[in-house]
Amino acid sequence: MDNETTENGLASSESHYSWTICSPEEVIKHLDKTAFLHRSTRIPKAVRSIFKIDDMLPGQRIDLILKHNGKDHSAYINREVQSSHRTELFWFSSFSKLLEVAFKDSFTAAQNGRLKTNSVPSVIFTSISDNGRVYEITLKPPIEIQTEIELKIAAPPSCSPAVQSDSTIIHFGGNKIDFEGMSQSNKIIGESGERKILALEKEYLLIKGRPDLAERVVHTSEIEGDGAGYDILSYDLDGGIKYIEVKTTSGSANTPFYISRRELAFSEINLEQYYLYRVYGFDITTNSIEGLYIEKGSLRNKFHLEPIQYIAIK
Repeated sequence: MDNETTENGLASSESHYSWTICSPEEVIKHLDKTAFLHRSTRIPKAVRSIFKIDDMLPGQRIDLILKHNGKDHSAYINREVQSSHRTELFWFSSFSKLLEVAFKDSFTAAQNGRLKTNSVPSVIFTSISDNGRVYEITLKPPIEIQTEIELKIAAPPSCSPAVQSDSTIIHFGGNKIDFEGMSQSNKIIGESGERKILALEKEYLLIKGRPDLAERVVHTSEIEGDGAGYDILSYDLDGGIKYIEVKTTSGSANTPFYISRRELAFSEINLEQYYLYRVYGFDITTNSIEGLYIEKGSLRNKFHLEPIQYIAIK
């Protein structure tokens, strides 16, 4: 895994809740209220390999040594025996005092319930032993945390000249098209794009300190089908509803895409709550995207719409 750094000094790697994996030997913990006040933090499943505890049993405890500026601080990892089997990292008073002194303002903010979840200090754990029991600790001052979805958002492309359907020149000629194959491919890409945005929306709310809202995000099109007029029900940080329609292509941001009559009508009825997430450059083999742009409100006001299919009624 690459360990490149962004302008703010964070490794541009995988993010899991309040953790960022930099390499197989290094991980960043973005400190939250629990870390400051309860001397502990939960270790997500994806981060367990960094601490070499993938095979840790329920009820087991593993002792660690955290080294900082030549001084050792005791800590341990515990896996619960309850059905959840949560894995947590705990440290003792000496390391807690180190964090309090190093990040005094953040510590006070956590005590007062005013810690900003998108601008917090961090602890970098770097493994320096073969068995994953000793870690060199680096303390990083508060920086602005950006989620993957924020990093991927780009400005919408400029509009191309409007196409008037009545004057469009239609060329006729034989052409064999695998409509069934195209439909299946588009369906797979569309569903994959929806699941990608669903995960990114939940991650965004979790990292921004709204786990209560993250739990309420719903993949509507998967549960109710395609008739709702949108794909995902999500929320902004204030709890306001967001109706998200996801349009995904493997091509560029300028690649045309299909909009149904129902989706168009729903966007016009819900002007302040409707969001089009236009995902482009989607690579289905790596489940990665080149980028996305977001349009809010009526789709009719954002795009040139050309009718290309009709229902024949007699």
